[in-house]
This record gives sequence, C-alpha cells and structure tokens, in this order.
Amino acid sequence: MRIKFLSFIASFFMVSFVITSCLDDDNNIEYSPDATIHAFALDTAGLGSYKFTIDQLSREIYNEDSLPVHADTIIDKILIKTLTTASGVVTMKDKSGNDSVLNINDSIDLRNPLKIKVWSTEALAGISPNQTKEYTIKVNVHQHDPDSLRWEYIEGAGDNNIIGLQRSIILGSNVLTYTETASGLKVYKNTLSGLNNWSPNSIVGIENSIKTLPTSIIEFKDMLYATFKDNNNTVYAYTSEDGINWSALTSLTNIELFLAPIKENFDSEKNTRISYIKKVNDNKYIFTTSTDGVNEEYALYDNNKKYLDGETRKKFPSKITSYTNYENRNGTQGVLLIGEAEKSTTLSNDGTDIAIAVAWMYSEESREVNKLNENREPVLDDNDTPIKENIIVSGWGDLPAGSTYRYCPELKNPIIIHYNSQFYLFGDGFEAFYTSPSGRDWEKANKKFSFPHQNWSKENTGYDPIKFPEFRGRKNFSMVVDTEKDAQNRANNYLVFIFGKDDNVSFDEEVEKEDSSRATTTVKRPYSHNSEVWRGRLNQLWFDKDPEHAGK
Repeated sequence: MRIKFLSFIASFFMVSFVITSCLDDDNNIEYSPDATIHAFALDTAGLGSYKFTIDQLSREIYNEDSLPVHADTIIDKILIKTLTTASGVVTMKDKSGNDSVLNINDSIDLRNPLKIKVWSTEALAGISPNQTKEYTIKVNVHQHDPDSLRWEYIEGAGDNNIIGLQRSIILGSNVLTYTETASGLKVYKNTLSGLNNWSPNSIVGIENSIKTLPTSIIEFKDMLYATFKDNNNTVYAYTSEDGINWSALTSLTNIELFLAPIKENFDSEKNTRISYIKKVNDNKYIFTTSTDGVNEEYALYDNNKKYLDGETRKKFPSKITSYTNYENRNGTQGVLLIGEAEKSTTLSNDGTDIAIAVAWMYSEESREVNKLNENREPVLDDNDTPIKENIIVSGWGDLPAGSTYRYCPELKNPIIIHYNSQFYLFGDGFEAFYTSPSGRDWEKANKKFSFPHQNWSKENTGYDPIKFPEFRGRKNFSMVVDTEKDAQNRANNYLVFIFGKDDNVSFDEEVEKEDSSRATTTVKRPYSHNSEVWRGRLNQLWFDKDPEHAGK
C-alpha cells in the first residue's frame, strides 16, 4: 500500500527538529538538502538483467536496452527492487492528486511514464520545503520483435511492368534489373533509396542475337562483368561501367561463366580478383583474373590443375549462380557460391536419396613447394638442393550437409546471402528461408525470420496482396541486399525483392480437415499479383540504425 499521510512524516521530522534544538549542541542533527536518486532497479526476474540510467540533468530514469516485446504484461504489475535516496522518502500522486509515499514492497504499473518526487530531509523537516526533485521513470519496451523480419511495401514502385524472368544486381548506389521483353533485353536503373524509376533502357553494345538474361553477372571494382548466350548457345563476355552500355571483354577468352569476385587474404597486393570457368580444349577449368580483372592469371591453372572432371563438373554450379561475399569475425574474407548443376547432389536418408542444395566455398592455403623453372623443372641451389617457395593454393570446394537432419532441399533458382552473421538460402516458391552458420549444415529459419504469408483459412473476401501479402508460389522475381551506408557508417541491411506481374501463381498448403480427425489434406492456393517491390529488414538491425526510436 501507499502511505497517504505524508504530513505525518513531515510532522515527525519537524518534531525531531524541535526536540533536538532543546538538547545540547553535542546532539545536533544535520539535515541534508540532497533530493537525488542514487540507485534504481526493477525486479525483472524472468526477463534478464536490465540496467537503468539515471539522468540527473533531465531527471529521467530509463533503460537503454529495451525490454522484450509483450513485456507490458509484466511491467503492469512490477516491483521496484532498488530505490536509493538520502531521506528514503519518495512520493507519487494518488488518484486525488495528492502526494502519497511510495512503498517499494507494493507492485506498480509502469506501462506509462511515472512521475515521482524525492524529498530531502530539509524539506521534510520544514527547513527548506522546496528541496525536492521530480523524476520520470520510463520503461522502454520493444514494440517489434528484434528477431523478426519487418516487411515494407514500396509505394509507387509497382509500376515496373516487368513480366517474366528478371535478374538484379547492385552497382554503386544503384540497383539494375534486367528483364526479357518482346523487343529484346531491357534494364531498369534505380537508386537504392528510391526504387521508383521504372523507365526501361535498351542494352547497348551486345550482339543482336542475344535475347535472354545474362547467364552470370558480377560486380568487380565498380564494373559489371557478365556472360550472355545467343540463340546458337555461343557465350559472350562483356563489361560495363553503368549497366546499360556494354563492351566485349576480349582479353579473356572462352569464358563459360563468371563465378564471383574474390578477396585475397594472403597477398595484400591481390586484394580482389575474379573467379570464372573457362574452356580449354573442350575441357572446363577454373581460372582467376589478375587484380585488374582483365588479364588471365595462368598460375592457378598451371600449378593447381583445377580441372572440373566429369563428376565434379556435373555437380559444380553451372547456371543461375548466386554468390555472397562475407567477412568472418576474425576479419578474413570469404565467398560462398550456389547454383543449379547438371547433376544433383544427393543425401541418403533411410534408403531414400534426397536431392539437396550444396554451397561451394572458395578457400586459400599457403604451401611450400619446389621452385620451378620455365621448363617446369626444380630450381637447385649450389648444393643441388631444390629451392623452396611459398605459393597460394586456392580453389572451390563443396560443403555437403554432414547430417541427414540438417540439410536444405534442392532449390530452383537458388539465392544465397550472408546476413546478420548467418548464411541464408531460398529459391522459387518462397517456401522458407534456410539458415546455416557455416554454409554446410542447414535448417529452416525460425518462423520469425520468414517471408510474408497470409492466413488462407479465414474467409477469403478478396485477396489483397498489399494489405495481406503472400510470397509463396512466386517465381518471377529478383533480389539484392542493400548494404549502402549512411553518414554514420551504418548499413541499411534491407532485403529488396522485385516482383514481376504474374496472373497465374499457386502453391500447395497442408491444412487440417474440417472433421474431428485432425488429419491433414493438401489444398491448392491460386492467386495473382501485379508488379511489386518489397523490402525487409531484421528488426534488431533497424534498432541499431535508429536507436532513438528502437522501442517504437
């Protein structure tokens, strides 16, 4: 209970003052003007430990780390564990507007900011009645789950008129979206901050016989590198500074596919190169470029013989590839690659072969080897001992799942991203995100980290893809990760999805039968959607970028 008789306490101090003044000087009691709060804590048992800041200038008490979502069901009746003042007397207004003493043994409702008043002993004794201070207690609670994806529809971005297949990539602060049309390939160029310019541009500089999307496209040192196939299945390699105007890449020959830009960890002078597949005498090898991205670096081919033999070649990503560059916690650079292959990688589970998605990792290893002359013979010193030298052995290695319980099924049009220190995989159909800390063992991501989907079990009064978004079943899409940074060097961390218009989308959903058997049945869910642009972001990354509004 709150003690409402503040006048009784004040009278007690005043009587003490009178009695003390009648005694000798050796028994004088000193009264303090101190009316500050020295320590404050709430009993947040079950939620963890949360530190509260006491701002003596603004006289506010608050927690910088917000309490979890739905904590308002706890703080509506919570105990103050610590409230330290010089006098020990703190009051708050009762329903009548009068001061009543706050008893910390009683629970209190802190869902809304609470004003309290701290009394100094001088004020209580009547010596200095104004020696009091008012504080506001504010408990911050997350209004959004930090582990959930928050999705946003981009108004006005649905005027892209894209129909069918597309492919997007980031170049500088722009996102370029390539699409096939009846009049040839077109590209849309948007700023990452706008996503509202959907005037198509014709692609300049490529062969007239090229009518389909690039078979591979990567960004390297502020340039785009891409491979295209014409109607005769002939492969062409091009570069571009703006994504619209292209030039043939004549210094690299017989290129089959660009794989990924590589960031070196051993040699600071070779900070980035390009990994690609090249045909040599009808055999496929993995090459890398020199640091200028133009000239071939034969050392990798000559010394390491990274030949894609029959079995490896069939399982190595050969079309619709996706890569993600990342930085490990120790600062080293890495890259993972995934794509569709000629032959599936399978995992045996109870005698059944299951086709699985497999990522490939580019790795580097420093080795000491014999130095060779131009004739590939060892170079000897004066004692006829082979001279040693260090070389960097590098190449791609697959990361098949190590467990029959932790794998990602084979995906059509697979996309891999590195996001919030985790790897994520998804593909056509948008069934779910699959996540892995290393790129080897995969599992379905938490339901909080998921694509938008609506509850089809409710009475369908007309599908509204904006109000009740649904991604499942979609295939005509492309996506990029917006890591552009603001003036404070904070990344946007948006997952940007661009959808083309589709009038024939459907997916199968498993639902419970209407009878009481609790058995399930499969129901087909058909729908259509116009051109749309969506972006999602993990709430905790949004909190980091906008801490002032973290709990809102």
